[in-house]
Amino acid sequence: MEQFQTDLLSSVEVLVESVRQMEAAEATRFASDGKVSVTVRLPAELVEVFRASGDGWQTRMDAALADWLRMHGPTRTLM
Repeated sequence: MEQFQTDLLSSVEVLVESVRQMEAAEATRFASDGKVSVTVRLPAELVEVFRASGDGWQTRMDAALADWLRMHGPTRTLM
């Protein structure tokens, strides 16, 4: 029974820490600049090309997506 209580306490501590991390992530998910943090799976070659372009590669990727949407996407205004 003692091992069960130890395991249970450990599980509760892990759960509490997970909830804290999720709350912290949710608090930082929406930046003051109106951008949203997301996770996207992209082809390695695509990421390598943007990374090879140096600092600011994520901003350039954002601009490339916005340009594509302007030409092919919905009619709403972007940036």
